[in-house]
Amino acid sequence: VAHTGNSTVSLSHSTSIGPWVLDSGAFDHLTGNVSLFRDLSSPKTPHHITLADGSKVQATGIGQISPLPSLPLKSVLLVLGCSFNLISISKLTWSLNCVITFTSNSFLIQDRSTGQTIGAGSESHGLYYLQPSTSTICASIESPGLIHRRLGHPSLNKLKKMVPHLSRFHPGQNLTMAQQANATIKNWATIQ
Repeated sequence: VAHTGNSTVSLSHSTSIGPWVLDSGAFDHLTGNVSLFRDLSSPKTPHHITLADGSKVQATGIGQISPLPSLPLKSVLLVLGCSFNLISISKLTWSLNCVITFTSNSFLIQDRSTGQTIGAGSESHGLYYLQPSTSTICASIESPGLIHRRLGHPSLNKLKKMVPHLSRFHPGQNLTMAQQANATIKNWATIQ
């Protein structure tokens, strides 16, 4: 649903361009940072915005931004000169079919149907800031034998169904895994 009338933004604290603030009083998402847009076009109708200080500005662009990979925002207004980024809570919950849970010092955005976390953030000076996405790379190399043991020693066929990438291992590795399993059983029997 496109809002073609006036928008009111209730932000009482100005931040540098970068952090995103969730705003229950905003009708639209907005930013002053043109470089955040994945696509940007001129608005088809004028969008007049009243800022918290009472000044009136007009949006010069509209487009899509993803503050997080899991959080695409459509119809974000570009307001040149604004030093903040706002996420309209009502627009967010409607467009992404999500639930936002607030506590005194944090919030969590979850997909309504799956419960999957879409985003999270924290409170500071009465405003709720979206946590920036952090890229975490975890590289590990695990032997098929280790995976076999962690999954409760399933047969090789069941193991390949549970962990499809195991089918890329060559047969010698599968034999080694079976030999390791047999050796473990023999060692355990000897200890008893």
